[in-house]
Amino acid sequence: MTTRIAALLLATAIGGCAVQHRYTGQVTVRDSSLVAIEPDIKVVADAEEPMFFANSSYYLFHDGAWHKSAGVNGPWQLDRKPPGAVLRMTQPYAYTRFKASSTSDRVALAPVSEPASVTAAPVEPPTTEVGMAPFPVAQR
Repeated sequence: MTTRIAALLLATAIGGCAVQHRYTGQVTVRDSSLVAIEPDIKVVADAEEPMFFANSSYYLFHDGAWHKSAGVNGPWQLDRKPPGAVLRMTQPYAYTRFKASSTSDRVALAPVSEPASVTAAPVEPPTTEVGMAPFPVAQR
């Protein structure tokens, strides 16, 4: 009898410590446009919390965990194994309220291309009067 009571108490204690598998809070999204930040992941342009789109699903970073949804408004389920593109977002809060119109952000994230070869014309030194240096000479 005491074994059953102990097992029941243990099950109750473990059940009380269960991890929440669903995020039920509301996330304000002012602009749900998607902005490519890597070839296989996009950021939701202006969301109150870090939200990304990869592998045909939305991913929300909340309280140190990734949550997955089919739509930008949820419902959000805990995802313990998000895709690699999502896991590469090591600073997800940097993308909170990401502005799609921010050209500096887009330029910083654009792929780097090889520089074009440039041939410069020779520069002629400035003409000076005879005996004068083209720059001031320090006095000793």
